[in-house]
Amino acid sequence: MSTFNLTKYNTYFNWFLLAYALFGFYTLQDYGVPLDELTQRHIGMENAKYIAGTAGPEKITAHGYFGPIFEAPMYALEQVIYEHELGDKILLRHSILFLLFLVSVVVFYRTAKSISTAPNAAGLATVMFACYPVLFSHAHYNSKDTLFLIFIVFALGAMVAFAKKGQWSSLLWAALFLGMASTVRMIGFLVLLSCCFALLAAGHSAVKTRIYRILFLVLFFVIFYFLSYPYLWIRGAKGFWELWHYITQNPWPWTTLAAGEDIVAGHLPWWYVPAWMGVTLPILSMLGAIAGLVFLAIKKRWNLSFVEWIIVGTLWLPLLYCIIMKPTIYNSWRHMQFLFVPISLLCVYAFNTLLSGRFANGMAWIFGAWTALVFFLWHPYGHSYFNEVYAATGKARTWDQDYWGLSARQGLLWIAEHDNRDSIVISSFTESPELNALLLPEKYAKRFYFVREQGKGDYEVEVKRGRVFADLPGNVVFTACPLKDTLVRVVKNK
Repeated sequence: MSTFNLTKYNTYFNWFLLAYALFGFYTLQDYGVPLDELTQRHIGMENAKYIAGTAGPEKITAHGYFGPIFEAPMYALEQVIYEHELGDKILLRHSILFLLFLVSVVVFYRTAKSISTAPNAAGLATVMFACYPVLFSHAHYNSKDTLFLIFIVFALGAMVAFAKKGQWSSLLWAALFLGMASTVRMIGFLVLLSCCFALLAAGHSAVKTRIYRILFLVLFFVIFYFLSYPYLWIRGAKGFWELWHYITQNPWPWTTLAAGEDIVAGHLPWWYVPAWMGVTLPILSMLGAIAGLVFLAIKKRWNLSFVEWIIVGTLWLPLLYCIIMKPTIYNSWRHMQFLFVPISLLCVYAFNTLLSGRFANGMAWIFGAWTALVFFLWHPYGHSYFNEVYAATGKARTWDQDYWGLSARQGLLWIAEHDNRDSIVISSFTESPELNALLLPEKYAKRFYFVREQGKGDYEVEVKRGRVFADLPGNVVFTACPLKDTLVRVVKNK
């Protein structure tokens, strides 16, 4: 680390972070409102009321409600703007989520620096991490999977701090973030297992000391997990097994489209998550992670350090769990989105070699420029990003697209800008248009009226989730197709 000027590269990162933050907040409304936004908000409302003592435990015990650690404080914060419109409250939620994500980008950069030996390695890996179109999009509204990813970044950062100084307080922070993360997605337990294995397998401490550290981490993980989850206050240990049964046996009734197959979410084939990763991970990130693994396997012969074991374990334990156990996963691989954290950290090992030669600066700028180009080309459709593999070899209409209905916003904007009437009736088979109207400028939103019967409005706003659109008799007046698949279309009804 001392062989290059850290101050200069930190300055580069600070300028990147500033520009990234400004663009992120500027585009808060561009990604719209997902279909489950109000459900998440309801989770916060019920948990906040129970914690405040203004409601009983009935609704919490009936539903479990994953993710109260973010949703309950957000609902409480909403009371500051209680008299404002619902759209303002949604923007507040999205703003706080994106702010937390920005903090995670900083923590990721510091973690990447701790394993980098080439001047540009940490910075390039961070740019690729932050500018992954799917992740940037989800950081605006996905208070489940993105929040889980944020906590995992914080937890890994704490474990890296422990590796540097050996302070027990770092383990305490890791336990806190892993405990809170696991109230959102229980697969956080596998990340905990990865950390425990690293504590046991690496380092020079006595075996007795390693076991004490593991027990300390697990004990406080359990404490923070319990404290962060009101459902467990009521149901205790029995509630934990009820939650575990729910996530492993959840009878999700809908199908998801993957590789041309209509798959019931509770009956996933073993290849489901790897295949989704193959068509939606940026090629640079995918190749970088593979090269990083090859470096660890061949050059280090799996004689890994404490931090390296955590990175590898955080990737492979959850991935093997999905392949072998085939749990219920909805829509793409968003439940496993946090795997992009160890994937991006593995890229650092590849960049350590690739960016240490004669043309290192030029290569770093080329990779960074390509990442930025792809990032901007996909805006504001990053939620439906597919990589160069799909662009070159994939067939259209073979993967789920806009499963949260976010592209309805672009359809509504087109209507508002091309139809000057004061009253426009919008019909759709989902509530996506009505939800996305909440974040439109008031001069547009007040002109729209919504019905849930197809073909009954002046315009039909159709967001494609699976293969095809409905067969409607009107004229198609607007479409959005960032790659091979049309995400949204507007039909002017006859």
